[in-house]
Amino acid sequence: MTVVAILGNPHPPEPHPDRSGPNPFSGFNMPPPQSSVPTGADSPIPPVPIPPQTYAIPPPQETPPKRGSKQHQVPHAPRQIQAPVLDRPADVCVSPEGLVYVVDFGHNCIRVY
Repeated sequence: MTVVAILGNPHPPEPHPDRSGPNPFSGFNMPPPQSSVPTGADSPIPPVPIPPQTYAIPPPQETPPKRGSKQHQVPHAPRQIQAPVLDRPADVCVSPEGLVYVVDFGHNCIRVY
């Protein structure tokens, strides 16, 4: 991790070079130059070499089935009717007759059960 900036004002405000009064940016202090940070042989943590990446290309598969053949057709299951799934239900109300009204913002509708 590298320190990019130190926030805060550990020192008294410095005068602004062009104006009289304190420098408004004196609370933002940059870290010391990189020359003071140990690198290479002086670093307490030695660098770790990264091995080169190798990728295996899969072998080619057999020829794809021709259009119209039995293998090319996708099997279709009979369609089943399911109860609608609520998407972002917001309000629920029960009528005196016992019907349940649900406001569904996801489908922009009111469902009656």
